[in-house]
Amino acid sequence: MDDYLALLAGLLLLTILIGLVRIFIGPDPVDRLLVTQLFGTAGVAVLLLLAVIQVREALLNAALVLALLAPLTLITFMRLMSGHWVTKKAIHQSTAVNDKYQQPRSRQKSTL
Repeated sequence: MDDYLALLAGLLLLTILIGLVRIFIGPDPVDRLLVTQLFGTAGVAVLLLLAVIQVREALLNAALVLALLAPLTLITFMRLMSGHWVTKKAIHQSTAVNDKYQQPRSRQKSTL
C-alpha cells in the first residue's frame, strides 16, 4: 500500500514540475495564477500522502496550514489585477487633482 501511495505522491510532484514549465512560458498572468492554485492543491495532497506513508502528524498540520494559505494567492492576485491596491503616490496625485478642480463651497453659485 505504501508503494502505491508513494507512486501517487510522485505523480503529483510530476504535475508540479509540469506546472513550473507553464509558469515560465505562460502567455497570460491568469495561466500563472492557475498554476499557483495547482501548486497549493498538489502540495496539500503530497503532504497528506507523505503523512500517511511516514505516519507523522506534523505533515498533516503542515498540509492544513498550506490548505488555508493557498487561497490567499488567488485573493491577492485578483486585488492586484483589479487595481484595488495602489501606491501612496497614486493616491496623493488623485486627491491633488480632485482638489484642483473642485470649487470651494462658498464660491458655488446657487441654482435657485
